[in-house]
Amino acid sequence: WTTRYDELMRALDEDDRPALAPFAYYGNPQYAGPQPVDEDTDGQLLAQALQQHRNSCRLNDWVREMPYQHDSVPHDPALSLDACSPGHYARQIPKDVAIYSISGWWDGAGYSNAAITRYLTLPDHPHRLLLGPWDHGARTNISPWREATGAQFPLLAEVLRFFDHHLRGIDTGLQHERPVHYFTVHGEQWQAADAWPPEPAAAAVDAAPESTRWYANAQGALSPQPGTSGADAYQVDFTVSAGTQTRLERLGAQGVDTYYPDWTERQSQYLHYTSAPLAQAMELTGHATAHVWITSSQADAAIYAYVTEVLADGSCRYVTEGVLRALHREGLAQSPDYVASWPVNTFDRASARLLTPGEPACLTFALLP
Repeated sequence: WTTRYDELMRALDEDDRPALAPFAYYGNPQYAGPQPVDEDTDGQLLAQALQQHRNSCRLNDWVREMPYQHDSVPHDPALSLDACSPGHYARQIPKDVAIYSISGWWDGAGYSNAAITRYLTLPDHPHRLLLGPWDHGARTNISPWREATGAQFPLLAEVLRFFDHHLRGIDTGLQHERPVHYFTVHGEQWQAADAWPPEPAAAAVDAAPESTRWYANAQGALSPQPGTSGADAYQVDFTVSAGTQTRLERLGAQGVDTYYPDWTERQSQYLHYTSAPLAQAMELTGHATAHVWITSSQADAAIYAYVTEVLADGSCRYVTEGVLRALHREGLAQSPDYVASWPVNTFDRASARLLTPGEPACLTFALLP
């Protein structure tokens, strides 16, 4: 998706409409490109801006210059990932500024985390949190049990209600609602809470425990009790992927109506561990955390962990995922400007450690909510 995003940004920067046409949202013949401001009566300012944007950075080039969280780009010491984050400026925001953090469960590779940590980091602000069954931009309802492909939620009306309440003083009833709302996929219902993570409701899904540990055991089993020690071997195959209809495609402005349609078939590509059928319905809300011990023949590795729902007919549905590069396995971040209810890896240069081939190492990382 980064290549497609790069192509999209270049086409937007240079007002290359033929190059934009294949991307979702930009193929409309009425799309007229960037428009001049009021003072630009002859279009010279617009032409100048387009020329300047030809020098914009390219994402694929930029990310290679920043392998660590707190590094800066070589040509500008002030330009870092930190400087691009709202967390960098969190303490400068006056406490009377209301904040509505909105995201979807499959909103790219971490926008849901960003929405949640905004909510947790600024508890003294008038703030709300909304997490829906959406992809990036809330274009698609990602639930396989949906009634329609669209978002099925008046999101812009909700945003206007928020502005009416806080900017115009209109009684919208917002003050009588709980601050956290989230959608439970497969259960297909909205839920409300006073905090994040939400407290388990006494009557919900037979009062399932707040958290449960699962252990990978022999013969691909997943059990609530640890089994005998052992190991599974996996030969890396770089042709293996999650497909081209994943949560990432929308980041590159690719229109996706159905996500992970072939997830059942893809299970055979990975090491997978399956629990016994659940005795009762279980709701998974929040962040699962993976602790993975590996021994590698190489000095680095990227470890992906997926959660899959196996239905009674044996078909599989993608739920969520997490990933960690082994280089960044050391150290967890604790910052008052990024408060999280899940383990956050530091990704910084000081804690980076390559693997020693043949020696075991533990990777701890959170999956997306």
